[in-house]
Amino acid sequence: MSVEPQNNIHYIFFYGTLCKNGVNHSRIANCADIRYIGRYTTENKYSFLGLSSGAFPYASEYSFGNYGKVNIDGELYEITQNKDLFLHNIDQLEYNYTRHIASINMNGIIVDSYIYLLTDPELIRDIEPNIRPNGKGRFVYIDDGVWP
Repeated sequence: MSVEPQNNIHYIFFYGTLCKNGVNHSRIANCADIRYIGRYTTENKYSFLGLSSGAFPYASEYSFGNYGKVNIDGELYEITQNKDLFLHNIDQLEYNYTRHIASINMNGIIVDSYIYLLTDPELIRDIEPNIRPNGKGRFVYIDDGVWP
């Protein structure tokens, strides 16, 4: 379940495949509803993991074992028009994630932004025993907050 769009939030933060170098960036690259602002980090700290294959990352408020939470590096976009439709389309694309509100640090200026986080309890249960180096290696912890 996603948070409801709020009129006062006009930003969205991407940290994975929708970023400029990501495999899904083409889905937003020419979107007239958003404008790229820059690379920034979350003020909030999250658990940050990726598939060992490098396919995509997961950010979560859930704490995985002894792994610490980190500030996540990503791209901030301003939603300039058609906010509800744009968010609906991203919600459909990010079906394994739910939309939350995060604080983003723009060089000392903090703005509220939408961010997509992993909250699915079944997927979380699958991840924990499979984190390298102790697990089977399907997931890696991203301790610097930067996905590729």
